[in-house]
Amino acid sequence: MKWIQDLICLKKCGMSIQEMKDYLNLCLQGQSTIPQRKEMLAQKQDALRSSIQQLQDSVAYIDWKQNFYDEVLSGKWPYVSNLIGTEEP
Repeated sequence: MKWIQDLICLKKCGMSIQEMKDYLNLCLQGQSTIPQRKEMLAQKQDALRSSIQQLQDSVAYIDWKQNFYDEVLSGKWPYVSNLIGTEEP
């Protein structure tokens, strides 16, 4: 049961089926493969951290845009679009 839980976690971490097979094969070889397993996990950890940063950047952009829209709607700032020309009233 523990192996299934571990595999589910590894899948959620972004490991492919082949990577999980490789990891499992290393585990079955014993303690001598711990350095290889650590490297596999470190690579996934780096990829996850990069994904987290990208998501945080995306959320920050949406937060900024929502704030901009709130300020436009409240009359604090005029609406300016980078996509379309705006006409002065």
